[in-house]
Amino acid sequence: MKGRVSISGGGKAHTSRSLFRNSACLCLLVVLILCNLASGVPDPQGLHDYSYVECGTAIYPGSGNVVVTFDIKVVTDNTGWNRLTGYTCPVLITVTNGALVEVDTTLSSVLGGTPVAGWEFNSTLIGPPPYDNPTQSPFHFAAGGVSASGGLNPGVYTMMHINLELSDTCTISIDTLSAPTLSPVWATEAAEEIDFAWGGPPGLGYEQGGAICFFSTCNQTHAVGTGIGVLGDSVGHIDSYYDCNQYQLVDITRRANNNPHGHNGYMGPNSYISTRTTMGVLADPDNVWDDSSQSAGVSAHLYAGKTYDYLLHKLGRNSFDGLGKSMITVVEVPDSNKKNLAEFNSNLDRLEIYQAAPDSVGLQESQRYSYAACLDVIAHEWAHGIVKYSSAIRRFGEAGALNESFCDMFGATVAWANGDLDWWLIGEKSWDSPNADRNMANPLPLQPDTYMGEKWYGQDTCLTPDDSNDSCGVRTNMGVPNKVFYLLAEGGMHNGIEVTGIGIENAMKIMYRANDLYWDNTSNFSFVEAASGSIRSAFDLDYSNNSALQTSRAWTAVRVCTTSVGDVDASGTITLGDVIYLANYVFNVQIGDWPVSPQCKGDLNGNGMISLADIVWLACYVFDKERLPCLASNPINCFLPRPSGECCKLP
Repeated sequence: MKGRVSISGGGKAHTSRSLFRNSACLCLLVVLILCNLASGVPDPQGLHDYSYVECGTAIYPGSGNVVVTFDIKVVTDNTGWNRLTGYTCPVLITVTNGALVEVDTTLSSVLGGTPVAGWEFNSTLIGPPPYDNPTQSPFHFAAGGVSASGGLNPGVYTMMHINLELSDTCTISIDTLSAPTLSPVWATEAAEEIDFAWGGPPGLGYEQGGAICFFSTCNQTHAVGTGIGVLGDSVGHIDSYYDCNQYQLVDITRRANNNPHGHNGYMGPNSYISTRTTMGVLADPDNVWDDSSQSAGVSAHLYAGKTYDYLLHKLGRNSFDGLGKSMITVVEVPDSNKKNLAEFNSNLDRLEIYQAAPDSVGLQESQRYSYAACLDVIAHEWAHGIVKYSSAIRRFGEAGALNESFCDMFGATVAWANGDLDWWLIGEKSWDSPNADRNMANPLPLQPDTYMGEKWYGQDTCLTPDDSNDSCGVRTNMGVPNKVFYLLAEGGMHNGIEVTGIGIENAMKIMYRANDLYWDNTSNFSFVEAASGSIRSAFDLDYSNNSALQTSRAWTAVRVCTTSVGDVDASGTITLGDVIYLANYVFNVQIGDWPVSPQCKGDLNGNGMISLADIVWLACYVFDKERLPCLASNPINCFLPRPSGECCKLP
């Protein structure tokens, strides 16, 4: 039967190409046996003609299915009346696992090529039962073509292009040896059916019955690997990606529309977490990342995911830019001038971790490990990205020290949230000896724990920030806000000021909001402005005012603010004496010169003024201490001093 035959399968009609579609296949072993020896006369020119399968490659369109292609080809050297004028291949399709089959028997075009010039390609009707249902296996039809303008000259010709679309595990066999009723045909211009070889030139050992193409196909998809981190720690869940050739350290499972591992991410459809070297994305053949050269990538990849999760689920921020941007880490960066270093590349928006090398502490040399081993350092560096897309605080002077400190605050909090037992030590896992880069709880002796105190890097004499002076001591003076954060989270006495801790998670929320809303990159931004902004942030988050009060006290304890709100006479505690002092000030009772102006610390109700209401507020606080802390749900009983957002800084 000539002409176009369209066969409907599964409710769909296919009329455009030779397509065998399995609607339930993902991983494929194709066994292809086509066009067995015709029973006819020997080739008069010596059996030099043959037909074979050219095995194609798998194409991964990213839609969930996989397309596998291969061609049925003919090689002929016949001339004259022995030229090929007709070619028919009966095809029997068998599919395992009960998979459905949809068949298009249209051969009027060749996918990926053009039909043989001057030939008419057609399909016969489907075979008899039980081979006649195009939605069930097995299914049989015959397809081929005839010449309308003479036979084929010597050469190689594509007679049929077969396309398989797969989306699940199965085996498809395409065979003619058991095909009923229909026989292969190879006809010449002399109207003879001749024998031909299969698979290759005669005498080279090709099996006469057919040939086999093997395809191992898959979907490009997310996967879960295992591996070994920098410190020899076993990692049982590595979010990876299989590209149908190898596994990569690429995580697409934190996208809003892809949540197979329960991360509940909110990245966009084109965003991902990726870990690579300068040579490209890290890859592995079996998704077991246990080679020592992969350990830095394993740890950095794991910790980037944990950083993203904390940002999103605890602070409500979708990646470091707030818009779900990809998080790319480059590990083992080679640079003879940069060792034991991790930094956020603000030009490329990526984290770069340089190679580790032995380091000296005093006169003792210590083995160092890649900073990829340190969750706190990974989170610290990504926090520089947060700063870039929020406050954009300057990177030098007091502002630069706050910038670095904010990143330590975030790093310590993420480490704490993930079970690190030494979260106040930054970078300790990069040292073989009992050392750390910084101690937030006790910055001395490497960093100051008090404003303008011991180890303070003076700003008055630092006129030109550069690498030689660490941008005017940013990694030195950051010890002061680090101590503030520790006191706010844990509480304690420092410089005679008692701070009641509110917990590290609450402290981080305050500093995160301050960075997002109240800190800025103006030229006069300093620790005093940082303190005021964090006090405002604390008031926003806690209507009981306790968090604001403790934030004020923490900054006061490091002497950035010199006295707490409510401590009107600057004695260090809030007592009845402060009520009397404030009353005398308000009612202008002159008892000599006032040693302390109560302006900012006397504004108890936070309205920006000092009045009789502040006296009442302070008195209620002093005589009602036993009822504290008061509940935000019952603010009428709240008489905690309410900072107005000012850091009380005396001249």
